[in-house]
Amino acid sequence: CACILGGAMTVGATGLGYSYGISGVIFPVAMGLGVICLAQFVVRKLSKYKILTVGELLYKRFGPTASLFSSFFVFIYLVLLSVSQITAIGAILHVFLGWDLLLSMVLGGLISMGYSTLGGMVAVTFTDFIQFLIMVIGIFFILLPVSINEAGGLSGLQTALDPSYFDLGTMGVSRIASYLLLYILSCMIDQSYWQRAFTARGKKRSMIGTTL
Repeated sequence: CACILGGAMTVGATGLGYSYGISGVIFPVAMGLGVICLAQFVVRKLSKYKILTVGELLYKRFGPTASLFSSFFVFIYLVLLSVSQITAIGAILHVFLGWDLLLSMVLGGLISMGYSTLGGMVAVTFTDFIQFLIMVIGIFFILLPVSINEAGGLSGLQTALDPSYFDLGTMGVSRIASYLLLYILSCMIDQSYWQRAFTARGKKRSMIGTTL
């Protein structure tokens, strides 16, 4: 859950909400559905293979060539994903601490890579747990009610904003369909989600934990 509630979700989804209103919720909903599909269709099937990566699965099923190509494309995807996450953490440090944006990005990225390299999945899981608590408490129990109150409550929002901000279809059918298709399918083959799912003690725990 903390993996989904990262920089792309907190900063990116907020940007969608600012641009499209409540229709921006399609992004986190698609991500959530993707992880549920991961638990029900991928984890259920792959637990028996005793693998940790997408490349390992393709190697077992289709040989080294398929594994090599998948590693190349996963590498490109993860580099782009890392850029968005490092940019997000840099923006947060820049706003809250007043540091230079580039310096904030470099320090945030180095700290994340450092504890991940030194501590492995234990360190990643521990920091994910802390991150989850901070973001859930901070976003849903502090920032959300404070923001709505500052805006004059729900009635104040409805008065100040265009009615399109309260329409789930504002993003348009094509964009909504593309979000659902892209993020549901991408979550099912996301390397970082696989690693977390397969660290569970057994298939049943992995499926329940991933779904919840």
